[in-house]
Amino acid sequence: MQRALGIRLMTPAGQASEARDLLARARAGEFATDEGDDLPELDAAPRAAVSLIALAAFATGGFWGTSLPRRLRGPSWQGMLLAALLFVGGSAILLTALKLILDPP
Repeated sequence: MQRALGIRLMTPAGQASEARDLLARARAGEFATDEGDDLPELDAAPRAAVSLIALAAFATGGFWGTSLPRRLRGPSWQGMLLAALLFVGGSAILLTALKLILDPP
């Protein structure tokens, strides 16, 4: 659970050694079951879609910000500005290329 979801174990200082022992036992697989994962493997198309969504989130500031949970953070204006500039620049290049192809000088 800790590796999959990034959950932190927080404990009072007096119980720190017990907590470290618990984490070591979990990493060693002591609490694992033989059932395996109940989630099916992703095919190539959904995996590509997830990768594109992650790239879009990065470009629009989805991975920028503080340590607040994502649902409590506002969108990052830096990422949104970068995405808007890339969209405008790419559109301008595409329109210029199309104009030159369709209406040569």
